[in-house]
Amino acid sequence: MTVNASKIGPVRLIVLPDKPDRTKAGGKALTLPPSPPCKPSLSTKAANTLTDKADFTDKTGAKRPMRVVVDSREQSPFRFEGYPCTVQTGTLASADYSLRGFTDRIGIERKSLPDLIGCLSTDRKRFEAELVRLRGFDACAVVVESPASDLRAGRYRSQMDSGAAWQSCLALSVRCKIPFWFCDSRADAERTTFDLLRHFVQDRLRELLALQDGGKIGLAGTTPVRARAC
Repeated sequence: MTVNASKIGPVRLIVLPDKPDRTKAGGKALTLPPSPPCKPSLSTKAANTLTDKADFTDKTGAKRPMRVVVDSREQSPFRFEGYPCTVQTGTLASADYSLRGFTDRIGIERKSLPDLIGCLSTDRKRFEAELVRLRGFDACAVVVESPASDLRAGRYRSQMDSGAAWQSCLALSVRCKIPFWFCDSRADAERTTFDLLRHFVQDRLRELLALQDGGKIGLAGTTPVRARAC
């Protein structure tokens, strides 16, 4: 294709200024916008929801928070700071965490990963006896402060084979009918422990209300049963 230069108007040359070099002395430092703040692990909305679900109403109609009991021999206890509950220290016959008035009905065992490995190896006899006692409770669990992947990968200081440790957890959970909850972190284990206790409280409240008004007892995953008066 041939272009006739006489038909093209004057050409204007536009020169763009050079970009300033921020690395030179005297140059203005590049300022990045601030990163958005990290969201708290427990939002205000979530905290309010937990408060509504964890509180119970006494016979006077006043709302009272859930009352957690921590065993006095617990080496590194959860504080439950920021959670809608009160915490008191006491001597528990079984488990590390329970509820006031229900210490023989619900029990939660807390284990760090090194603790769990010790319980599965050198201290296995005592640990099995503890699980046998908990088996008679209405609700119980072993809450571990590390994920199962850490145990199965052998991320601990012990001669115990990781495969044997994992199979021991499975065998004990079946034999004693006690679940092992492996959590992402210690904070996650604290939240899991709180939620397990909270669900126990909710179920007992449903039973109490059903007895008071002759309604139906409907727990998650069960067929509602109508409470009959004596």
